Amino acid sequence: MYSKFNCEISDCFYNKNIDQYREAGRKIYENFQQQCECSLRPFLLDNGHIDGTAVKETWFSIAKADVFISHSHQDIEKVKAFAGWLKNKFGLTAFIDSCAWGYCDDLLKLIDDRFCKPRNGKTYDYKLRNYTTSHVHTMLSAALLDMIDRTECLIFYNTPQSICLKDELNKVEQAEKTLSPWIYSELSATRVLRCQKPDRLKRLRESFEHRGSSKFNDSTLPHIEYDVSASIQKMIKLDDKVLTEWEREHTNVEESPLDTLYKLVCLK
Repeated sequence: MYSKFNCEISDCFYNKNIDQYREAGRKIYENFQQQCECSLRPFLLDNGHIDGTAVKETWFSIAKADVFISHSHQDIEKVKAFAGWLKNKFGLTAFIDSCAWGYCDDLLKLIDDRFCKPRNGKTYDYKLRNYTTSHVHTMLSAALLDMIDRTECLIFYNTPQSICLKDELNKVEQAEKTLSPWIYSELSATRVLRCQKPDRLKRLRESFEHRGSSKFNDSTLPHIEYDVSASIQKMIKLDDKVLTEWEREHTNVEESPLDTLYKLVCLK
C-alpha cells in the first residue's frame, strides 16, 4: 500500500457521474467472485486435518488489483458502480472487500457441517463452532491484510452506513465510529502496514509537497463500536471536487491515473 483515501461522495455527484457504471462494476465484482473454491474436499489431509494455508490461499486468493475499496455491505451497489467508474475512466481495477468476506459464511458452513455436528445431530456444537469461526475469520483477516499490502491504493467509501455519528458525545468529540469489525480491521491496517512507493514514482524527478449483502438482519446482531477516528484522520480526503478534477486532469495516457491523483492532492 502506498496511498490511502477517505472518500466522501455526495448523492448528486454519484447520481450524475457514477451510477451509470453500476453494470460494469457488477462484472468486475463477479469476476473476483469466480475465483473462490466451493469445495472443502481438496483441502482435507490424510491425517484428517484441514490444510488451512491452502484454504486461505484458494478461497481468499486475489488477482492483481490497483485499488482496494473498504466499505459497508449496505453500500455494495454504490461501491460496484464506483469500481465501474474507476475502470471506465482510469483503467484502474478495484477490489471490493466483500468479494472475499462474502464467502466467509459459505466456507464456515462447509467446515461446520463436517466437523461441528454430533452424529445424527441437527444443531452445531457451540464450542466447536467458536473454534472453527476463529480459524476462518483469521484466514479472511490475513487474506485482506495481504491484499491491502499488495494494492497501491486503499479507498475507504465513507457513508453514514459505514461511520456512525449518533450520540451527542460523539458529535462533540468528532469521534468517528464503525459497527463493522471488518472496516475496523482494514482501517487499522492502514496505520501499521508498510508504505511502499511504486517503482515508477521512485524514478520520477518531480517531487510533490505533502499535505496534510449481509445474510443476517442487522437488528438481530449486537452492536459493537470501534473508534476509527485516528485511522481516518491520516487519510487524504476524496470528495466531489477532487474526483471531478481527477477525471478532467487525467489526459496523459502514458501517465498512471494514480499519479495524476497524487499530483492533485500533493502526495509525493
